[in-house]
Amino acid sequence: MKKLIIFFVTILAFVGTISYIYAQNKISKNEVTLQNEEYVKLLNNEISGTKLATLMNKTFDKNTANKVEVAKDGSFVDNDTNSILIEIKFLQSDSIFKFEKIYKNKIEEFIRLYSNEKFKCTKLE
Repeated sequence: MKKLIIFFVTILAFVGTISYIYAQNKISKNEVTLQNEEYVKLLNNEISGTKLATLMNKTFDKNTANKVEVAKDGSFVDNDTNSILIEIKFLQSDSIFKFEKIYKNKIEEFIRLYSNEKFKCTKLE
């Protein structure tokens, strides 16, 4: 009788573990989908410098939470799974800036200079 109870408890624990892993995976996929939708809404739309600064802050926090690898220059490395990269090109310059450079060089200064300027998302990968 004890063996039968142990068997059923083991089976129940196994099914519970598999169900938990499946539920966590589904929750994780839903979070990624919601995050992606936030960026898709920006495609071909203009946003203010303040909104862009907020987006850079969120992206930095998400990459940090996802433990995305950081290169020697301080920029996040694309890992094709959960990394988010933002590149900014100003019209008056041919250079493309990674958001980490702006983030580390005082985002408050970026907000002061560009809060009312319009930025447009032209590409999403």
